[in-house]
Amino acid sequence: MRRTVYEQVGDFNARLRRGQDYDYWIRVSRVTKIHKLDEVYAVYRMNNESVTHRPNEINFEYEVLAGAIDTWGYQCVGGDTVKKNRVEQYLAEVCFSFAYYHLNSGSIDVALSSILRSLKHNPYKFSYWLYLGFIYIRYLTNRL
Repeated sequence: MRRTVYEQVGDFNARLRRGQDYDYWIRVSRVTKIHKLDEVYAVYRMNNESVTHRPNEINFEYEVLAGAIDTWGYQCVGGDTVKKNRVEQYLAEVCFSFAYYHLNSGSIDVALSSILRSLKHNPYKFSYWLYLGFIYIRYLTNRL
């Protein structure tokens, strides 16, 4: 990357515990074109002790995307506009995946708040409502 791009974009966002790279590349894409390489030049290593493997109460992917939308809206760099309903569907899926992961790891409260956020973005998807019912049953079962 050219130094001028770094000077425009700045450092990684230290506030984010996860997703710093995702946030950074979104910000880079606002000031320069990014090219996809045909070969793999890096490997992402994960193990049971890594930060990315442990459950977290904050959905950092959602936070990064919502922050980008708050900052730039639905306008692309070239002037095109992303369809709002497609973005809302994607945000709903990000929240649903987070809810699914947390329900399976035993974090029912986090799963419940995440599925509700998913429904906020896409209230018409039946499977989200079904999953809300499933989470709620697990929530009640654990309270008894």
